[in-house]
Amino acid sequence: MDKNIPYSRRIWITTALSLRFNDALTYREIAEQLNISTSATHKMFKRFRRTGINWPLPEGYTPERLEEELYAFNLETKIVAHLNQKRSGSRRAGLLRVPECAPGKNPLPLSA
Repeated sequence: MDKNIPYSRRIWITTALSLRFNDALTYREIAEQLNISTSATHKMFKRFRRTGINWPLPEGYTPERLEEELYAFNLETKIVAHLNQKRSGSRRAGLLRVPECAPGKNPLPLSA
């Protein structure tokens, strides 16, 4: 799975959470059942733990909102990298250090 896939493409997240917390499957079993890589599964659960969100999801959490919270950092990193490339004219430009893009920060408004 590409980490920059639009939100509507990671429809497997809530299913993976359910398989882990309700059915006690391992990351490998979840990956095999959902036909995704074990690495993608592991990384998603790592992101989930970092957010502090509990399972079952709080009322009002849509799959889109959950995905936005888990992967917003990727979107911000991609935007900052693009802006930095435009400024420097180099494809190998490093990322700007922007506090709003630090892990755990979410500068994007969450959909209700």
